[in-house]
Amino acid sequence: MQNQYELSQRPLDLAAVDNRQRWQLRPPAEFPSPRADEWGYDPYGLWQVFPVVDEVKLCLRYIPPGDFLMGSPEDEPERSSEAPPQTDES
Repeated sequence: MQNQYELSQRPLDLAAVDNRQRWQLRPPAEFPSPRADEWGYDPYGLWQVFPVVDEVKLCLRYIPPGDFLMGSPEDEPERSSEAPPQTDES
């Protein structure tokens, strides 16, 4: 299936520029996957949609290798009291 979404030609904000530079420096080994129905790039980065069963689809986003903070901050509004603490991931 052909990609229905083109890379945006509009100016990007700094967060999107940083994201684009990150995946361009370390792109996925194979993009798009041969099994992907849809794929593209948006201000948050690369994404692909995979069929699961019937009308169910799974949308995945590429996360470049590197360190990131996982979880919500303790002072986030409406944060669940059962939410685990934030952790540094590598």
